[in-house]
Amino acid sequence: MPDPRFFESLPAPRADELAERIGAEVLRGGERMISAVAPLASAGPSDIGFLGDRRFLDSLRATAAGCVIAPAGATDAVPAGAALLVSGEPQAAWALASLLLHRPLPLSPITLAEAAEDETVEADPGVVIGQGARIGRGSRIGANSVIGAGVQIGRDCVIGPNVSVGFALIGDRVKLYAGARIGEAGFGAAG
Repeated sequence: MPDPRFFESLPAPRADELAERIGAEVLRGGERMISAVAPLASAGPSDIGFLGDRRFLDSLRATAAGCVIAPAGATDAVPAGAALLVSGEPQAAWALASLLLHRPLPLSPITLAEAAEDETVEADPGVVIGQGARIGRGSRIGANSVIGAGVQIGRDCVIGPNVSVGFALIGDRVKLYAGARIGEAGFGAAG
């Protein structure tokens, strides 16, 4: 399930509607409602997972996913209770499904005071901080940097100028040099 600090869920489609939009074929369970993407190992009854590599056949056989995208040669390993979508490129189809089920939260800037743990946090001119971001005490954000919605930055961090951080949780005492780009909206799958 995508982290709600970074993503909002969109209306849940039926598996057959989703299949049509991602270019997959429905073999069974087209009426099942799908609300989220998830890895096979942690997917639940309203989630969609995928088999991208035969090394994960054991995870596929044990999954509780309500819907699975699989290649034609692995359909026999999909649990009987799961809706089954067949695709020649399951990982790409799952990535497309993720875009249809979840949308990144908009930046919606907030003030430094709203994001800072305390008054020891400093930000140079031009810094933009997204809604829900949290910045730990003693951290410093360089000029013209963008801290995305939901991002968490630990204590005593130094974020250089012109840095963008999105879809990330940064630990304590981390230094990001000028111009660094951290984070990506993907779910670990190529689009």
